[in-house]
Amino acid sequence: MNRKQRRAGGSSSGGGKTAGLIAAGIAAVERNDIAGAAPLLEQAAAADPKNPWALIGLAVVRMEQQDLPAALKLAEKAQRLDCPPEVLAKLGHLYKEAGQLDRARQHLRQALVKKPDYVMAWFSMHNLKTFAPGDTDLVKLETLAAKPGLSPQDRIYLEFILGKAYIDAGDADRGFAHLAKGNALKRTTYTYDISTFETYIDHIILNFDAATVRRLRGKSAVMNDQPIFIIGMFRSGSTLADQILASHPDVRSLGEAKFLQQSIPVIPEAGDSGKVPVLSKAFIDRLDGAMLGDIGQKYLAATAPFAQDARRVVDKMLFNYLWVGLIRLALPGAKIVHCSRDPADLGLSIWRTHFSANLPWAYDQAEIARYYRGYARLMDHWRRLFPGEFHDLPYEAMIADQRGETAKLLDYCGLPWDERCLDFHKTERRVTTASEVQVRQPIYADSLRKSAKYDKHLQPLLLNLNGA
Repeated sequence: MNRKQRRAGGSSSGGGKTAGLIAAGIAAVERNDIAGAAPLLEQAAAADPKNPWALIGLAVVRMEQQDLPAALKLAEKAQRLDCPPEVLAKLGHLYKEAGQLDRARQHLRQALVKKPDYVMAWFSMHNLKTFAPGDTDLVKLETLAAKPGLSPQDRIYLEFILGKAYIDAGDADRGFAHLAKGNALKRTTYTYDISTFETYIDHIILNFDAATVRRLRGKSAVMNDQPIFIIGMFRSGSTLADQILASHPDVRSLGEAKFLQQSIPVIPEAGDSGKVPVLSKAFIDRLDGAMLGDIGQKYLAATAPFAQDARRVVDKMLFNYLWVGLIRLALPGAKIVHCSRDPADLGLSIWRTHFSANLPWAYDQAEIARYYRGYARLMDHWRRLFPGEFHDLPYEAMIADQRGETAKLLDYCGLPWDERCLDFHKTERRVTTASEVQVRQPIYADSLRKSAKYDKHLQPLLLNLNGA
C-alpha cells in the first residue's frame, strides 16, 4: 500500500457540495498539500458532520499535522456511523499508526465482513496477527488469490501477504515462493539500474574528500544542537531508535521528514538548462560558509513549527546518510545516530517487506545486496572523514543490552536518563513505517540471525553481499 492509499485514497460519499469538498480535500492530501486539504475537509465535516468520508478525511489531515488527539477524536465520531468498508479500513489503519492495535484489528475485521475481497484491508491486517497452520484466514486468502480478474496491484499485495502467512504457519518453502512472485511482480513496475546508485556513491566518495572538510570546517555560522538525525538502511532498527528517543519528555520526532533535502540548493549548470547534482564536484566547489549557513538556517526554519519547545528534535529520514558531510559542516551542533544491522538479516527483512516508499532495489535480492554495499562504503567514508562524530547503534547491541545501549544513546544526544525510554512501546504517538507494529511491543530477539534459518532461499542476497 502506498502512502497516498494509506492516508486518504478512495471514493467519497455525500451529495453535491459536500462530495466536491471531500474529493478536493482528498486530492490535496494525495498531493501532500495538507495546508490546502485542511480547510476543504473542515468545511465538509462542518456541513455534514455525519459523513464518514468527511470525518476520516479530516482525521487523516490531523494525523499529518501531528495532532494525534484531534485525529482520534474524529475517528471516534466516524466509527459511530454506518461506515462503508473503505472507511472502516482507513479507521483501522489510522488506529494502527496510533498504536491502538486492538481497535485497528476490530475495524479491519469489520471492513472484511462487509467486503471479503478487499485486498488493502487484508494487507493492513496481515502484520497484526500471526498465522497458524490451518488458519481460516489463510484459506480465505488462497480463495481470494484464485479469484479471476485481480488487478496487478492486488496480486502483488496478496503475494506478500501469503508469503508472510505461510512463513508464520511454518511452511517456509511455500512462503518464500509467494514472496519471490510478489517481489518479481513489484520489480517489473520500475525502470531502474542499480549501477546508477553505485556510480553516485563513487562520486560522493571521490568529491567530498578530506580537503573539502579542511576547507569548510567551521565556516557555518549556525550553532544549534537541537537536531538529531537518525540515518541508515531500512529495517535496521531505526524506528526503534526513534521511538526510544521520542519517549523522552525533552524530545519531539518529525518522523521521516524531507526538510534537509529541501534545504540544499540545486545549482544551475552554467550555460546549460540542467542542474548540478548535489555533492557533484561542481556543487562542492561552489560550497562556502554562506551556503552552509543558509542550508542550516533553512533546515531549522522548516523544523521549527513541529519542534515547538522541544529540547531535541529527531529527523528519521534514513536517506540523510547521503548527506552526513553536509550535516556535519552546515549544522555542526547536530547529533547523528547511525542505525545498523547484520546485513543478511537486514536484506531478508527488506525483501519480505512491501514498502510505501519508492525503493525499486528492494524487490531483488542481488540489488538489495549491491545497494547495501554502496551504502556501507559511503558510511565507511564518512567514518574516516568524521571519526567519532556520529553514534553507531547496532540493532543487535540494543537487543542484547537495552538499558546499556539506551543510556549510551541518551548520553550521546545530551539527554538525561528517563525510564520512559525503556518502556518505549507504551508511548502514544504516530508511527508510519513498516515497523509500526513491532515498536508497540517490548524488545524481543526473534529477528536476530533469522537469515541463517532461511539461507537456501537467500542465495542471491548472500552471494552478492560477499561480492559475487
